[in-house]
Amino acid sequence: MGISGIPEDPSKRAQYQKEVKEGVKVFEESFKGLQGTNLPPKREEYEKSIDMSLEALNDLAKALFNQKMMKMKDRLDTDYHQYLQNPSDENRMKVEKDLENLKKEAQ
Repeated sequence: MGISGIPEDPSKRAQYQKEVKEGVKVFEESFKGLQGTNLPPKREEYEKSIDMSLEALNDLAKALFNQKMMKMKDRLDTDYHQYLQNPSDENRMKVEKDLENLKKEAQ
């Protein structure tokens, strides 16, 4: 395990980065979809997808003992739920910033 918590083995590192990027991508696409609809069944579908991606990111962070990533995922989770309670531009921007930070962590 490297200092950042990312495995030093190049193949494991590549897998880690791929999984984080996929989780962030699913969250990002679902979050955009959520913003674009007021239909309850569609919103529910997007929310379920987001919850699943958060769970996957959490599991990945735990598996790698990456405390920094766990904190970033927790921040995303908190900001996302704040957005659900109050879908303001400010809360949307917090979620988008959290996603960008997770993308950087995966590089």
